[in-house]
Amino acid sequence: MKYDNIKKVLLLGSGALKIGEAGEFDYSGSQALKALREEGIQTVLINPNIATVQTSEGVADQIYFLPVQPYFVERVIEKERPDGIFLAFGGQTALNCGVELYRSGVLKKYNVRVLGTPVEAIMATEDRELFCRTTQPNQCQNHPKRSLRKYRTSPSRCCPTWLPRHSACCIRPRRTRKWLLRQRRRTQPSR
Repeated sequence: MKYDNIKKVLLLGSGALKIGEAGEFDYSGSQALKALREEGIQTVLINPNIATVQTSEGVADQIYFLPVQPYFVERVIEKERPDGIFLAFGGQTALNCGVELYRSGVLKKYNVRVLGTPVEAIMATEDRELFCRTTQPNQCQNHPKRSLRKYRTSPSRCCPTWLPRHSACCIRPRRTRKWLLRQRRRTQPSR
């Protein structure tokens, strides 16, 4: 680890997991906790889910079964006084919480350093417009964004024809499959 004076680290955990969802954060977080322990660094974990590897006995030195929300995280920081915090091992919830703690000045107030990915980088990648502005000076080409408003619209209409043949076109669903099925049932004539 590049900081010699880090004695205690807070890790924001993977939070509520459903079967088959976000298990990579539980795995990576538990591996980070084990590595920190091997380095002799005391670990504090916040994770509301008792059914994760992270919360198993012996993985973290201190575990708080609390929601990964700024209010609760600040209370733990106030009590435990960690030297650093890891945000990247808890998925979107932990990232959002870390950004809020940074913006509100909590991390500065308690002199807690963000370890790993800097908060500025997290904010730049979360905000699409900021991300585009950040990548333009490096001459990274950002493809135009398009929206498909109708369920039956072909994804090929979203991808511009001028893209090279093997370019990727990212299609992100705005609604869930469940929502789409409900919409379909509402529009179908009753039998």
